[in-house]
Amino acid sequence: GVWRTYRYIDRVKTIQTVTREEEAFLLGEAVGTFQTQLSDFSGSDLHVTIKDFHDMRVRYAQLEEAVRMDRVGRVSGVSKELEFLYSNKERGCIISDLLNADRLPLRVTHNDTKISNVLFSEDMNEGLCIIDLDTVMPGTILFDTGDMIRSATTSAAEDESDLSLVRFNTAFYDALLVGYRSQADFLTNEEQALLKESGRAITQIMAVRFFTDYLNGDIYYRIDRPTHNIDRARNQIALIKDMDRKWDEVD
Repeated sequence: GVWRTYRYIDRVKTIQTVTREEEAFLLGEAVGTFQTQLSDFSGSDLHVTIKDFHDMRVRYAQLEEAVRMDRVGRVSGVSKELEFLYSNKERGCIISDLLNADRLPLRVTHNDTKISNVLFSEDMNEGLCIIDLDTVMPGTILFDTGDMIRSATTSAAEDESDLSLVRFNTAFYDALLVGYRSQADFLTNEEQALLKESGRAITQIMAVRFFTDYLNGDIYYRIDRPTHNIDRARNQIALIKDMDRKWDEVD
């Protein structure tokens, strides 16, 4: 077998969720630093760890197949969610379509840029490095900015079923992007223009994935209640809707 070794970093801490603007800033800074350090490394030199991981066209094809098969008889109870996902399909595919058309640079991407994957100094004054490198592979950096935005700007847990609690935190978004832009000075104009859209797109791909798994009988994501996956999908849809309501409030 093959082992990956790391330099041991002492006196560090991790946190599970963003609760302050300062933490959002540090997350953005850490992701920007990670991407900048690898900006001159060709993404094409890496193996694809998970094929079509963030390809929205593929994810929608999987959703449409799940609807056709209706393996566990759940389609009839989720018509509103299905209507939302279908009506937002083309917008959700913008970034993956541009990447597949070679209109976005192929770069090194982490693909799991939530705050729990950053090591911080004990005093929380500095993000030291990003960890959990098993999904590093070629892609667009917008996959990373998108997941960073999705995971850091929501006011509720990913599986919160009370949708009134799911809100897009614009203050966290602003702090996140200030931190990110302070380090990521290599972006093309097209990448810059799609930063905000990336957050919506990755939230949408997660909604599609949770929804598809629910229709397939919960075969991929671990669940602890029968409605767990549909609750997750509805949660992500609610976050998208609040992003849309506040779209003009952020850059």
